[in-house]
This record gives sequence, C-alpha cells and structure tokens, in this order.
Amino acid sequence: MTTPPEERGRLDLVVARGFLWTSGGRFLVQLATWVISLAIARLLEPRAYGIAAMASLYVGFAQMLAELGIGAVIVQRPNLSRGIVSALTGASLLVGVLLAGVSVLVGNGLAAFYREPVLAQVVAVYGLAFIPTAFRSVSVAILSRQMAFEKVTILALLEALSASVTSLILALNGWSVWALVLGNTTGICLAALLAVVWAPPGLSLNLASLRGTSTLSFGSKILVSRVAWYAYASADFLAIGRRIGAKAYGEYQLAYQFASVPAERITDALIQVLFPVMSTLQQDSAERARYFRTATEACVLVLMPVYVGLALVAEDLVALALGTAWAGAAPILMILSLAAVVRAVTAVANSVIISTGNAGFPAKMSILGLAVFPPVFYFAAPWGAPAVAGVWLLLYPVVVALPTFVVALRATLLRPADWYTAIRPFAMATLVMAAAAYATQQLCMDRSPLVRLTATAGAGAAVYTGLLALFCRDRIRKYVALAGRALSPSASL
Repeated sequence: MTTPPEERGRLDLVVARGFLWTSGGRFLVQLATWVISLAIARLLEPRAYGIAAMASLYVGFAQMLAELGIGAVIVQRPNLSRGIVSALTGASLLVGVLLAGVSVLVGNGLAAFYREPVLAQVVAVYGLAFIPTAFRSVSVAILSRQMAFEKVTILALLEALSASVTSLILALNGWSVWALVLGNTTGICLAALLAVVWAPPGLSLNLASLRGTSTLSFGSKILVSRVAWYAYASADFLAIGRRIGAKAYGEYQLAYQFASVPAERITDALIQVLFPVMSTLQQDSAERARYFRTATEACVLVLMPVYVGLALVAEDLVALALGTAWAGAAPILMILSLAAVVRAVTAVANSVIISTGNAGFPAKMSILGLAVFPPVFYFAAPWGAPAVAGVWLLLYPVVVALPTFVVALRATLLRPADWYTAIRPFAMATLVMAAAAYATQQLCMDRSPLVRLTATAGAGAAVYTGLLALFCRDRIRKYVALAGRALSPSASL
C-alpha cells in the first residue's frame, strides 16, 4: 500500500512539529530543573542526596518493570480495541500494586545494607508512585499513538517543574531527604492525573481478554530488552567503581554526562516522534525507508560534527571548565564522544525495528550485550577508565550496531547504498571539519587553553557551515522550510 502524497505531507509536518515540541520541551525541562536543583542543593545536606541516590538504582529498575512494555504495545498497534487497552491498564495496575508492596521489602533490605534506617521509608514511598505510573504510561501511550506530541511534552514539563518546585518549597521548610522524595512523587501524580484527563485509558481486570492477542508477549520482549540494556549499560560504572575507585568513577560519570546525555536527549525526542509515525506505516515499505533514511541523516547532520568536535577539544574544555583536578576526565570524554554518535543512530534503527512489530530482535541483542559487555568492562578496568570507555567505541559498533542496522535495513527494504548516500555528505563534511579543526589546534599549541579552544571550535564550525552551504544547500533548505511550516500557527495537521 502506498501512502497518498497529501498524507505523506501531513505526516512530515507531524514529525517536524513533534520533534521541535519534544526537543524544545526537553531543553526547557533540563534548564529549569538544573536551576532549581542548584537552589535545592544549597539548602540540603549531601547526606540527603546520598540517601535519594541509594534508592534511585532500585527505583529506576522497578520503573521499567511497572511499565511492562505496554506503552510500546499500544503505540505499535494503533488498532487495538478499547477493551484490550483497558485490560492492559489493568495488567499495568496490578504490577504497580505488586511493586508497591515489594518496595517495602526491598526498602528494608537496602536500609540494612547501607545502614540507613530512613531508606526503608524512602523506598516505600517511592514505591507508591508505581500505582499512578500504571495509568500515566497507558495514557501517554494513547496520546503518542494519536501523535499529540504537544500534550506529551506538556506532561513532561508539568512533572519536572511540579517535582522541582515542590522539592524547593519543602527544602526551604527543612524537610531534608523528604523534599526530594515527596517532590518526585508529587510530579508523577500530577502528570498522571492530567494524562488520564486528556486520554482516559479505561480499566478492566479481565486479563483473560488478552489471551491470543500477543500483546503481553510483545510487551514482555520490550521489557526484557529494556531491562537487559539497563543492566549492561550500567556495568561500566560498576566495573570502575569496583576495580579502580571513587576518583575514576567521578571522572567517568562526569565525562558520561557531557558526552552521552545530550545525544540521548535528542535521540529520545526523535524516537518518541518517529515510533508512532513508523507504526502507522507498516504497510508502506517505501515510506518506512524514507523516514529511516531521513532520521539517520538528521542524526548525522547534527550529532556527528558536534561530538567529533567535542572529542577534539576535550582536553582544553575540561581544563577550562573544571580545572586540572579533573584532567583524567578528558581522555574519557574524548572516547565517549565518538561512541555517542554510534549509539544514537543505533537507537533510531532499533526503534524502527520495533515499530514493524519485531520486538524479539532488540531483546536478543540486549541479552547478547548483557553477556558480552559486563565481563569485558570488568577485565578492561585495570587499564583505567579510558580503557572501559574504549569498549563502547571498539566493541559496541561490531556487537550491537552493525547487526541492528542490517535488520533495520531489511525491515524497511532500504538499500544500504541509499542509506549511505543520505549520510555521506554530512559524514564527509565532518571529516574535513575535523582536519581543519585539528590543524588549527596544532597551530595554537603555544597559546592558552582558552585561545586554543576558541580558535579550534571556531575553525571547525566555520568549515562545517561553509561545506553545508556549498554542497548541501538544498537539503538544509528542505529542513528549514519544513521546520518553518511546522511552527506556523496556520499549519494544518
């Protein structure tokens, strides 16, 4: 089946507007929470943050279990009946209630392990948030399926801002760690309430109706994929903390924040929009191929020059921003910056595969990653934190990225030559930019770090922008024009 031209144009506007809304919203959330977090940090003692951090590893893991992969099921299968969606809400609610009870036991165990009695109550209260999460995850999935990305973004803003403001008010009144706990819980509850108002999910405990629908099977594969990924993507931190020490752990964590988090924010925004659109195009392989090609092209256009440039200036940037005490973070930042691009485009390819209904392959790849990466991280750790980072750069492209791209190309019937043609101009421009930036950096070796950083970054930006203007003008105009139409109040979706 071929998508009509008018529908194709509408979906293009939906993707553009959704991405601009989502990425812009994430930027505002990050900025606002950073500002308020700094104020809270001045009011609370470090011990309060430490207790909250002790609970966060379990809470993050349990959060994935609470969602059961049901959100992906609802988005990927837009023709699910109202009754099936209500039963999925019931399944999610039962798991949420179960996890709330389990959190009491886990909290007691963590309190004994860390010798922090208050941790038992902290984890128990966090556990209560799994109940509204059941409704929120289903309602947000419904909104995503309807491509109501503005509402999804508003929910994220509401949750982050209400959590931060509540925490600040409680911190001002001396609530210590409970300022953080109750702030986060308040944000989740308010977002869940508004989500249910906007997209009522229904509720049915008739789980027998899910038999024969393969929805739980699909969701369980998504869950396995996410849990296994969470486990092996955290193994580098565990290996460094266990085998090297706190100093290297801090350097690695800081480098990771610089190198990986911004790329993940952009990629997550793109995937949040791309996934429901691709899920509606399961009968149109040509359109699936076009969106996959365009999404990876956009990632390479934006992320590759930024992160290659970041790798080049890592040493001067760390020296200027953090001082000589953090010099050990520079080589880690350099390596993780290069790996971030590969991980970002692989995440896009992975979402494309899931959108076609194939949740089994990502689950298998995550299990493979869980088998391969943790032991390699562990054995690489004695050579230092840069060696652990190098595992991402050297092993991830071969073990995970390459197979994922092969399957994504087959799923979309996109020829490898067409995909390469889409990204080649930006990849080549990045290589030329890197050469010019490196040459400028070498010419300024006898200058101060500030002068060298400014000159290197300026030369790289000028060369890359110039190459785009000379050789990619039509493509850039296409993106700019689409963004302009998407932002126009008169644009009809």
